[in-house]
Amino acid sequence: MTQQIISGIYKITNIITNEFYIGASSNIHCRWQAHKNRYRNILSKEYNKKLYSAMRNYGIDSFKFEILEECSADSIFEREQFFIKSLNAYEIGYNENHEGENHGKSKVTILDVIDIRQRYANHETKRNVYLDYCDKIGKKGFHKIWNGYTWQNIMQDVYTIENKQFHKNNTGSPLENNAKTQLTNKDVLFIREQKEIGASRKETYKMFQDKLTFGSFSNIWYGYNWKSLT
Repeated sequence: MTQQIISGIYKITNIITNEFYIGASSNIHCRWQAHKNRYRNILSKEYNKKLYSAMRNYGIDSFKFEILEECSADSIFEREQFFIKSLNAYEIGYNENHEGENHGKSKVTILDVIDIRQRYANHETKRNVYLDYCDKIGKKGFHKIWNGYTWQNIMQDVYTIENKQFHKNNTGSPLENNAKTQLTNKDVLFIREQKEIGASRKETYKMFQDKLTFGSFSNIWYGYNWKSLT
């Protein structure tokens, strides 16, 4: 069942400390998924933001998500500023400026395209990467960037036969929910570290068996996949 798209203002609260973050999006539920995806991604440019640092310190289950107000996409930036100021989110919360981040009006940038193409080369799944951009671009537009049909002057070298074959065989239903949790960059680095220190491949796999098959795990273990992540 497709989740209803809601535009407006949301609040993420640390139920242990009562600190909170105010955000805005033209697709609130998608934005919440993006937050949950980003806080573990060590290569994310937002990895060290106060909100994500707190999520790692306290655990994602210590955070409550709620919608404060539904409003049109044209007014969410103005309303985000209102709530940040009225609730004092910058002074006592996780917001890092008074103005908000203007997610609802943001568009895909060249840096976003570089990030998408890099993660394509790293063999992340389309669904996993799309969660970071679903409040900026629709599925069709993202599909075109992912496959190199648009922004053709950016990193076309990632579309090797090997990478295309990998994504062809590992797509499933990339933009739909599935039961499996996706690997993060931190997971991949941990797996490689275990190999370097002489840990057992089969024993290490037990920690990730709910995320991927043993064959896919072995490809990471031996460096066949995620080659650009070192």
